[in-house]
Amino acid sequence: MVKAYLRYVQQDAAFGVIASPNCNAAVHPDGTVFTGALESVLRWSVRKGSLVQRYHAPPPSGPAAEATAEVVRVELDPAGGTLAVGHFDGRVRLWDVASGVERVTLFGHKRAVTSLRFDASGLQLASGGADTDIVIWDVTSECGLFRLLGHRDAVTDLAFLPGARHLVSCSKDGLLKMWDLKRQHCVHTAVGHSSEVWALDASPDGTRIVSAGADDHVRLWRVAVDEEAAGASGSTELVPAGTLRRRGKARAVSVRYDASGRFLAIASLDRAVDVYSARSAAESKRAAKRLAKRADERTARKARKADSKRFIDEAAPEPDADGDEDGSDEEAAAKPDAELASLEFAPHLFIRASSKLASAAFAPRPSGA
Repeated sequence: MVKAYLRYVQQDAAFGVIASPNCNAAVHPDGTVFTGALESVLRWSVRKGSLVQRYHAPPPSGPAAEATAEVVRVELDPAGGTLAVGHFDGRVRLWDVASGVERVTLFGHKRAVTSLRFDASGLQLASGGADTDIVIWDVTSECGLFRLLGHRDAVTDLAFLPGARHLVSCSKDGLLKMWDLKRQHCVHTAVGHSSEVWALDASPDGTRIVSAGADDHVRLWRVAVDEEAAGASGSTELVPAGTLRRRGKARAVSVRYDASGRFLAIASLDRAVDVYSARSAAESKRAAKRLAKRADERTARKARKADSKRFIDEAAPEPDADGDEDGSDEEAAAKPDAELASLEFAPHLFIRASSKLASAAFAPRPSGA
């Protein structure tokens, strides 16, 4: 007898929702993955394909108690000891990863939590919400420090710069903002996207910001510090450093560097993940020489074209001002940004998933690798 019915047997360890489509995933330093599953958070062993731990807030009690809202954002501190969970009702819960015990529930947003990010020390947590606010939390004292106001739409992503002095945020209002956390206000607003900005990340050394939005262009920004402009504290701003063209055409859902800063992954709603590799100094130098050679060739070609026009009969009709035969003027205007970005990054890998993506993250390197 063919026991075909066995294919329908469901294992207890993997019964129910594995990952909600409205929540990202976070990777622990030991390789396990945290996913939002409705109102719970699940910890999975990818190697074994089994459920390791479940984080679920106890049901509220009392006549006016509300049900636990859906989990829409998860984030781990760098050491992997604290899990921050953002809910649709605006609450942020901090969990102890090892024991699975909820440490505290933080109330700081009126609407859904849309972004969470720890600083490098894990002592500060930044949360952004659909209410356009950014709240900075002290993880040790389990309280809010201050609120940052300035965006006009939902805050979609956040990134601390090394030293936890500055925070970069992006929003559906199409803006990137640089915040000075000591002064508690915005010191620079960058405009480069034509529509919503959905994701960003900072390089591990804090010198570059990469942002992606609804179009297929990825913007690179250089973090510039002008110490003469603001004394010893310096004035920090984002300077455009070029664009990359990704193969994923739908809006971006996540932008993440790996821990070494060598690779950059950009996930899109159309199941695409574009992975770029950062060029070394020697590779950038060779790429710059190639670009310089191409620029010289374009200049020589334009010079020959200008010389040939001098011998055209004056009685001949004037060519249409918009009729450039090879569109070189328009191409030249678009090339500088792309060439500038190509000096820093090169396409490394393209992945097409089997279903829609909510996020992408790099797995930790094995010890000794």
